[in-house]
Amino acid sequence: MCHCCCVGVLWLIFGWVFGVEFLHGYDVVAVELSYSCALVVCLELSATVELWDCGPQAVEVHTQRFEVWSHDTRRLLFSAEDDEVQIGTEKLRVTGVEGAVFQHSVETPHIRAEPSHDLRLESPTRTLTMEAPRGVEISADAGDLRATCRKDLQLESTEGEIFLNAHVIRLGSLPIGTTAAAHGSTVPKQTVYELCACPNGRLYLSPAELESTCQATSNVCLWS
Repeated sequence: MCHCCCVGVLWLIFGWVFGVEFLHGYDVVAVELSYSCALVVCLELSATVELWDCGPQAVEVHTQRFEVWSHDTRRLLFSAEDDEVQIGTEKLRVTGVEGAVFQHSVETPHIRAEPSHDLRLESPTRTLTMEAPRGVEISADAGDLRATCRKDLQLESTEGEIFLNAHVIRLGSLPIGTTAAAHGSTVPKQTVYELCACPNGRLYLSPAELESTCQATSNVCLWS
């Protein structure tokens, strides 16, 4: 049997009604339905009418502001309006495999992974940018810090300097440069090398001798 009834300020349209309950003194209406319906609630005659569209697969709410409050502490858990969505819980958990997808900017003072879990920021097809007017700090107090890329890794300071502070600084896979004069000559096995820089800034190794062997005519500089 279909019902279309009006009880006070509650309208139920095309739904099987199991129970309608008004709690006097509170803005609460409890309704139980057997299948899809349209529920219109207006708790005050001068207030804006709220429309709930309840279906077997979805629930739609049409209102100026939607709020969810904690029953015990009366704390605002969730609110949504035209220009803002607010989540007031202590923790927001996203359990989907693909994580959270944001089409525009996200503003937050803190992003943290759960204990014993890694935090991953990734842009699969575009660029990932971190910027701040007063500085960006990346630190690993109990582990390594690694940056890898397929092409060039560029460190640039427009007004300051690049400062490397460590007991040991290793530059692996540097090429060994030779000059035209060295071609065809027999050179003993070399164990000590000199670190050289080409005019364009590229680094290479040159066999160390009594005097510097760094030359701009090195094969590394000519072919770089």
